[in-house]
Amino acid sequence: MEKIILPPQESSKKSGRVPFLSGEMVPVSGIWRPDHTRCPNSGDIWLRKQTPFPPCPGCSSSAGFALIEEVQHISEDPDFQ
Repeated sequence: MEKIILPPQESSKKSGRVPFLSGEMVPVSGIWRPDHTRCPNSGDIWLRKQTPFPPCPGCSSSAGFALIEEVQHISEDPDFQ
């Protein structure tokens, strides 16, 4: 599974605040923020759609995730298919 961990930052866009949990399928590729009270600074991660949400990147426990920004993978772009 591909994942890129980014440093924590304030997003200029409002997140959807739809609760997705570790183990569920990622509905859209993009930057996701783990919502885990024990690890408030675990950082945002990029996740590809149709892959399972990972455990918390900070402590490996189950976590919730909120979409910060949709960012397609190049393989999802029709111009590159």
